[in-house]
Amino acid sequence: MDIKNNLKNIRKSRGLTQEELAKKSGLTQRVIAYYENETEQISSTPLIELAKALEVSTDEILGLKQISSNLQLQINESKLLKKLKKVMQLERRDQYAVFQLINSLQTKSKLKNKRLTK
Repeated sequence: MDIKNNLKNIRKSRGLTQEELAKKSGLTQRVIAYYENETEQISSTPLIELAKALEVSTDEILGLKQISSNLQLQINESKLLKKLKKVMQLERRDQYAVFQLINSLQTKSKLKNKRLTK
């Protein structure tokens, strides 16, 4: 079970800061940080409050149940969005290089898929 990462990923996928989750769950930001960084155990009461605030099951936080594919997609999109924001902070020339690389990889993938379907 990777409770720390599950909790952190779910929180981030919901677009919440630790402080925002603390307010929604009735816990403190310090407790949220502790659960995300220091421990692999959460007692039942805060676990239930976190699950309610995050709109997931306690099993998903504990890693007993796979995170729903919808939520997993949100987690991945959140990570991708962060990367894209960093790209947008680059100089224009470097942004262009990144986009060219992405386009090249897409073209390569399309060609590979065409060969496999023949």
